[in-house]
Amino acid sequence: MVKGTTFIIDETVDDEAIGSKPSSSTWSNINSPYLKDLPLVDRFDECDNQGTDSYGSSSINQVTLFGVTSTMPSLAGNIPLVNMADYEKLGCLHQMFSRQAKSTPGSVAVVTHDGKQMTFGELDKATDLLALKLRHLGVKRNTVVGILMERCLEYTIAYIGILKAGGAYMPLEISHPHPLMQSVLEDSAPVAVCTKSQFSQRLLGLVDASRVLLMEGDWLEELTHLEVIPETVQVSLDDMAYTVYSSGTTGKPKGIQCPHRGAVFSYHWRHSAYPYQTGDREACNVFFVWEMLRPLLKGVPLYIVPDDVIYDPPKLTQFLKRHAITRMMFTPSLLQAVLDFRGLDLEDTFKTMRQIWFCGEVVTSILRDRVAKLLSWVQLLNLYSISECHDLACADLSGPKPQGPAQETRKFCPVGQLLPMIHIVIMDDEMTVKPVGAPGEIYVGGPTLASGYLNLPELTSKRFISRPAHVPSSVGSRLYRTGDWGYMLSGGTLEICGRCDSMVKIRGYSIEIQEYWDYILSGGTLEICGRCDTMVKIRDYSIEIQEYWGCILSGGTRKIWGRCDSMVKIRGYSIEIQAVEAALLQLPMVNTGCVLVLGDEGSDKFLVAYIVSEGKTSRKEVRAALKKRLPFYMIPSKFVFLNRIPMVEATGKLDKKALPKIDMDEENGLDPQDLPSTQTEHIVAAIWCRVLELQVIDVQENFFDLGGHSLLAARLLSEMNEQLGLDLIITDLFSQCLSEMNEQLGLDLIITDLFSHPTVYSMAGFIDDPQMTNGETVKLDLNAEVERHDQGKSLMDISLRAFWRSFQLSHAKFRRDKVFLTGVTGFVGAFILRELLTSTKATVYCLVRETPGSTPLQRIKDTLCEYGILRKGAQADEMDKKMEARVVPIKGDIALVNLGMSEDDYMYLSYEVDSIIHAAAMVNLVYPYRALHGANVLGTENVILFALEHKIKPIHHISTNAVFPCAKEEYYEDDDMSKYPDKLTSGYAQSKWVSEQLVLRAKARGLPIAIYRCGNVAGSREEPCWNKLDFTLLMLQGCLFTMSAPDIDWQVVSLDSLEQRLIRQHT
Repeated sequence: MVKGTTFIIDETVDDEAIGSKPSSSTWSNINSPYLKDLPLVDRFDECDNQGTDSYGSSSINQVTLFGVTSTMPSLAGNIPLVNMADYEKLGCLHQMFSRQAKSTPGSVAVVTHDGKQMTFGELDKATDLLALKLRHLGVKRNTVVGILMERCLEYTIAYIGILKAGGAYMPLEISHPHPLMQSVLEDSAPVAVCTKSQFSQRLLGLVDASRVLLMEGDWLEELTHLEVIPETVQVSLDDMAYTVYSSGTTGKPKGIQCPHRGAVFSYHWRHSAYPYQTGDREACNVFFVWEMLRPLLKGVPLYIVPDDVIYDPPKLTQFLKRHAITRMMFTPSLLQAVLDFRGLDLEDTFKTMRQIWFCGEVVTSILRDRVAKLLSWVQLLNLYSISECHDLACADLSGPKPQGPAQETRKFCPVGQLLPMIHIVIMDDEMTVKPVGAPGEIYVGGPTLASGYLNLPELTSKRFISRPAHVPSSVGSRLYRTGDWGYMLSGGTLEICGRCDSMVKIRGYSIEIQEYWDYILSGGTLEICGRCDTMVKIRDYSIEIQEYWGCILSGGTRKIWGRCDSMVKIRGYSIEIQAVEAALLQLPMVNTGCVLVLGDEGSDKFLVAYIVSEGKTSRKEVRAALKKRLPFYMIPSKFVFLNRIPMVEATGKLDKKALPKIDMDEENGLDPQDLPSTQTEHIVAAIWCRVLELQVIDVQENFFDLGGHSLLAARLLSEMNEQLGLDLIITDLFSQCLSEMNEQLGLDLIITDLFSHPTVYSMAGFIDDPQMTNGETVKLDLNAEVERHDQGKSLMDISLRAFWRSFQLSHAKFRRDKVFLTGVTGFVGAFILRELLTSTKATVYCLVRETPGSTPLQRIKDTLCEYGILRKGAQADEMDKKMEARVVPIKGDIALVNLGMSEDDYMYLSYEVDSIIHAAAMVNLVYPYRALHGANVLGTENVILFALEHKIKPIHHISTNAVFPCAKEEYYEDDDMSKYPDKLTSGYAQSKWVSEQLVLRAKARGLPIAIYRCGNVAGSREEPCWNKLDFTLLMLQGCLFTMSAPDIDWQVVSLDSLEQRLIRQHT
């Protein structure tokens, strides 16, 4: 046996490995041992020794001031270094264009799909004429002019002409419904609207006809007769350049007013970081108002992709090929649609393409790898920007596929490093700057901030705040309150934890619905997870509603995970839809997809997964793969396969509203062969769905895999009795005899019949013909089960050799500081925790499965109270203090991949934990092997994998003497266990035998392991408690009640001696 816990190889903690959502009740405890030695800083005035309030002066050089993060050139990562100090000298957007037009007047500026062209000189003249017309209409600085037309040459003229007139352009999407158009126009009150006759009808009654400028026919010729206005318009970088409307979380659109400064800064950075080359041609449609000016400012021709071409892959590829396009921005969904369209010669289509920019959506690793393989010569750039802050980060996704274990499971690509002069501050509700590791709200400072919201002064003052005095002036005079909730990590990086718009309940479970998922990747990258802007109360708990999710990693870079729309509850369990979607996207057979919640408020809600598959697959395969990663209640009820994900034409983003409607009468969660076929199967399936609270059920799916247990079994058989007209009586739950069949039917249905027929198919067959149906009598091969679950291939020989070599070279000892404990809510596990708290100084990470209405910490406390470990009085107070200081509850499920933990928690703990005490097991002497397989076999397999992840962690495995057959023979501890599997009759003994064999194999390969084979564990000699469901206790109670005793050789193990021996061995 191994003495001690674990030898720690590396004290360094991975920056990605720490975070979980701060809204979780376990978050502060998860980080408390890690954060306790970090310095706390209340004010940063003494740190502010370089920056000024002027963005045009020196930029910040510090990377992290505890709660303040900014970038410095040396941390630019895979994006070029750019000195942005002189960007103010460029002037405003229209001034930049005019200089370029005058330097290359004869060069082609704009090309349309029908061959129409305009040179820079012609474009400069046309925009001057339009600017003059707009000034006659009253346009001046900081006034708004709308643009309502398709992507076309006239759009570009209107865009630049409005800026030259001193005004701010306002895009009006032709796809917007009338109520939205009316709301925007009433709120913005534009001085004029540039449009065409085919769209002008939409402005009737909303804009005065005299202020509707039709840009068609001889409109330019007519403008040449206007009287010249000699005075020039004086516009500064801080005057408004454009107003864009966002629907926001309230449903009422809000106008975001953005000055020239942010756009000039962004264009200058992109021009400097990724300069145009000779012969470049840029195509544009997606994010047209952001992208069309970028090539024009550098004398590069703009090729306008028509609206009826952009989402038609054959037409789009023809356009790209015909015009020899070299650069273009895509949403990931758009490029995915092009790649998925059959019959296209992509190599020929993209042969001239040099650079593709991604923006607006998540870039999956699958898409990146696919593009890199098919279009290996194309540079892939991923840009992250938000309306209120413009561009914030960028990543170069080009090159070979990243290698390493972490990259193999990664589903999303990085958004990248923060741009120069972009700054991050974390503060709490009292505006106190938070120290490293402490959660708070994320604030953004820098030159790219919007001015505010049009006609919404209260919202503007709330979201765009003046820099508090205690925040360094180097971040700028204003900060944008993002609503993102996050905290700093050890490397000066930030973890953002999310924002949801509403809460939904499904069968009592709270579930977060994510509308956009983005980027969860390695250090030095930006991944967005969300943003929050409201607080709601659910069952008297204040819950922060978040909309986007993300985090900023070391090197001043950031991640985006997505946006959540709601929380739902299913059977009382809180469920994050983000987690459901993340698990779905991790499956090799899934290319992309999304998860929605359906069902009216107050009704039985359920989850639906929409999937674009990677190759041929089936609903059953997807369900089976998800069952390894998610608890049963998080498995979507229905699966819908699509050829592609629909997109919103106006934005190129995912259009969830356009997803196919679900026919509630169709069993589209299953494949046809898995549906009920006989009348009895239909009746039994309906009862199972009702009892298990499911929408659909696979007739071949196991009762226990669907969340069934003994109490539900009693209810299930009771309802089958009523529905099928049988006479079933619950006679004795402890003896497991549930009922008897009607004598006329000649059936004697007991709970073991359910164990023998644990699927709808086999149970229905048994009811139809009990004489012919013998149940699922396939012989269980335990040795084959061991082979199936053996993780021998996962054992890293070099890691194990290094682990043991360290003891020889440095005389290292096992570390015992941080213990990972499973089974803490069980009888034995609870007392192991007590002994760890009283006899050691270890921090104990306790893996706890979620149950409805109870947090992991509360479950632990309830268990300790039940067994008398936490009582009233001084002793209990002392124990409670130790728990608060040293017990870290971790939400998870031992039977699931990564022990059911979040990726961040699993990664963090794989580095942090020193040793493992594996006490978790399902103990039931009646359940068959399959009912216990998840907790006892898969659980042990997952613990072994965890012990090998990143650093070697010794395992203390609690086994049982039930691995020996129940016979009168004598057995010894060193007996050859391979002789006994065929003699084991109970599912519990079989599952624990397989579990122990897995542990023994890992030990034989070098993993430090100690095994404790417990007999019948009795109560404590120190506490008046015993496991109330223990069979030995029930026997003793029966003896006292009947005043009689059987002739039995009683053999029990004192709980105290077991826990003390284990802790002595551990320490």
